[in-house]
Amino acid sequence: MPLLIKATCFQSDKEPLECIPYRFQIGFKDEEDKAHWLSIIDWEYSQLWRKRRDHFNDEAEATKQVKEKLEKITSVANDLILFAGNQADRRKRANFMILGCCYPKRDPQQSLLF
Repeated sequence: MPLLIKATCFQSDKEPLECIPYRFQIGFKDEEDKAHWLSIIDWEYSQLWRKRRDHFNDEAEATKQVKEKLEKITSVANDLILFAGNQADRRKRANFMILGCCYPKRDPQQSLLF
């Protein structure tokens, strides 16, 4: 008797997530003063943009709100930790992107940076 497997894991009657018309990025400079920009693909920031757009009915205001959130988490008051990754495609492996962020409040007692 053949084994029957029902594949329900990847089937969904839900609508696909809306792609937003903006790309959010965080930039920084390395020890050689070279600038780097990493695209943020974390769902949280796209969803924040959608919610703010729907709340204010204004894309520009939604974009401003996301920018303010990113400025808040990258402030010196926080220890910003970025979870980064790249793509499996060899041509795109050098391009890293931000998969998620963690930003606990900076504890001066534990930090070597003042």
